[in-house]
Amino acid sequence: LLASEWLAAELDAIGIPAPSTGRMQDFGGGMRNVLGEIPGREPGEAIVIGAHLDHIGPGNGIYNGADDNASGTGAILEIAKAFVASGKQPRRRVVFVWFDGEERGLLGSAAFVKNIPFADETVVMINLDMVGMLKRDTLKIYGATTGGAVLDGWLEAAKEGSGLLLEKSEIVNSNSDHANFY
Repeated sequence: LLASEWLAAELDAIGIPAPSTGRMQDFGGGMRNVLGEIPGREPGEAIVIGAHLDHIGPGNGIYNGADDNASGTGAILEIAKAFVASGKQPRRRVVFVWFDGEERGLLGSAAFVKNIPFADETVVMINLDMVGMLKRDTLKIYGATTGGAVLDGWLEAAKEGSGLLLEKSEIVNSNSDHANFY
């Protein structure tokens, strides 16, 4: 609960509004997702950018802490700050969500997809899990080929000038929050 309170305060401080349903999405057992959004210029479509905020697993070899998943939490905060700093409103609604209960069985993302706090169609879900577990010059993107040419174009444009190599994989593992969106 302390992590969710801290995230809520950070989102307020950087000027990311909460959805009309509220900043927190409680779903039982003392667990809750943390939400923020930037309204889009055109209604109808949303992009969800998520990571899990819990990192205490069942003790079965999970990499607790910085790599899993403070890295995803921090990455989303930086993305949110960049959106605010740009001063531009995106075409689609951008929803930032930090899922609770991932380590206990993807509980937060399951609760989110059962009770999506907006009417727009989710056209892309970007899950940032274990961002710190990568090679310094390479970014591995699972499910990169599932979005067709449009997603590939976005990835190529985003990497331009970064010095990163993209390792695109068609594999979509079922062990993290994106699985519930499928």
